[in-house]
Amino acid sequence: MKGYSNGYIKVLRFEFQTEIMPILKNLKYLDPRENFILRMRYGIEPYEQTYTFREIAKAFGVHPSRIQVLLKRAIKKLKKGGN
Repeated sequence: MKGYSNGYIKVLRFEFQTEIMPILKNLKYLDPRENFILRMRYGIEPYEQTYTFREIAKAFGVHPSRIQVLLKRAIKKLKKGGN
């Protein structure tokens, strides 16, 4: 990462390993629709950018408020580890 100090890069790696990796491992607990919504909303692989609720809703053919409900449910599942 050009232009960043080694200390900053170490912090990013630590955050990725301690905070992001556990979440990504828990994505398996989500149904395909929830997984798709979460990845689009937060720009998680394979998506390289974040999408608005409106953009995601258009892809599903539903109202943006429905996407918000599904996203909240997905996050709740991730926090519980799939339980």
